[in-house]
Amino acid sequence: MSYQVLARKWRPQTFDAVVGQDAITRTLRNALASGRIAHAYLFAGPRGIGKTTTARLLAKALLCPARQGAEPCGTCDVCREVQAGTLVDVLEIDGASNRGIEEIRTLRENVKYAPARGRYKIYIIDEVHQLTGFAFNALLKTLEEPPSHVVFVLATTDPREIPATVLSRVQRFDFRPIAPDALAATLERILTEERIPFEPAALPAIVRAAEGSLRDALSLLDTAIAYGDGRLGAETVAQLLGTTAPEAVRAFAAAAVGHDTPGALEAIERAVREGEDLGAFARDVVELLRRALVLKAAPAAKLADLSHAEGNELRKLGEAVSLDELLYVLRAFLEADALMRESPHPRVELEIAAVRATRRPVPQALEDVLRRVDEAQAQLRAQAVAGGPAAAPRAPAQPSLIPGAE
Repeated sequence: MSYQVLARKWRPQTFDAVVGQDAITRTLRNALASGRIAHAYLFAGPRGIGKTTTARLLAKALLCPARQGAEPCGTCDVCREVQAGTLVDVLEIDGASNRGIEEIRTLRENVKYAPARGRYKIYIIDEVHQLTGFAFNALLKTLEEPPSHVVFVLATTDPREIPATVLSRVQRFDFRPIAPDALAATLERILTEERIPFEPAALPAIVRAAEGSLRDALSLLDTAIAYGDGRLGAETVAQLLGTTAPEAVRAFAAAAVGHDTPGALEAIERAVREGEDLGAFARDVVELLRRALVLKAAPAAKLADLSHAEGNELRKLGEAVSLDELLYVLRAFLEADALMRESPHPRVELEIAAVRATRRPVPQALEDVLRRVDEAQAQLRAQAVAGGPAAAPRAPAQPSLIPGAE
């Protein structure tokens, strides 16, 4: 059998397996269990977070003859055909390539025919926002009063492009990007079950690059495993993503915080020599310093995509400087990141930021300033009580230079 990519192999086949969309799956399960099935649904949200998967699960649950409660059995012929995409009663339509009025008119003609195998005929229209205005108008009446055997599931990454007249005729569910901790836990579980050796330190980079998309994370994971010859390592992931290895980023941040100008400049030279993306390097430094700042300002904070060991390292980094200094260093690299995007000399911008950070003025702690103010006020009060030095005599008034003003 040919290799099946992880994103397809691990596509959820039950509502319980859907990651990070608990409110939506709970609502759909309750609706299925109680028989309160709407005639049209809208699944909206970013790419790769489970919209089409949930639509297929809903179709499978509606048509499964052996369904117990809300979950389809997953083993009957209907479930297997829905999973394979061959069941005639489940029609998936790509809104981007079937966006015209003629395609929608054909759909309207076909909805009146009864389903061949089950109780329902389900139309899943993906990227529905790509339909033309005329196509939406042609769909309105069917959406409002479809035959009793028809269920529409519309999926979109841009609900703002859908007319309000359509939105008012559907039940809307907004899918959210998957939380980093849930995404990392899912990747770790898949790697364990696939028996692929991996370094836990490699997962945070994939999670950040995926930006809440499980499909993107699994695609990156597949590529990284192939690049690492069957093994997932932090260094290979960094090379694949064009980023700097986490150890090198931490070393650079430590040099910047620790006033080590030669060390910081040497780290930039090494990144250039190895062909790394300096923009990505700067963003990694900003992210690391941001986490160190959060952990210093709120020591009990828990960052979702940070391991216990990484958290301890960042806390140790923050202990070496005051909060004001850490803010100064972070601000220097934030400004450098913005300037590097526009500058023809990004390396120079990064080196300037490194020198600014390492040769920063040491700010006087606010507590020390307040203590000195309190001491000065106490001395003034003591002098006032003891009589203090006599007030200096007022200087004689200067004669006016305006004639007749005296």
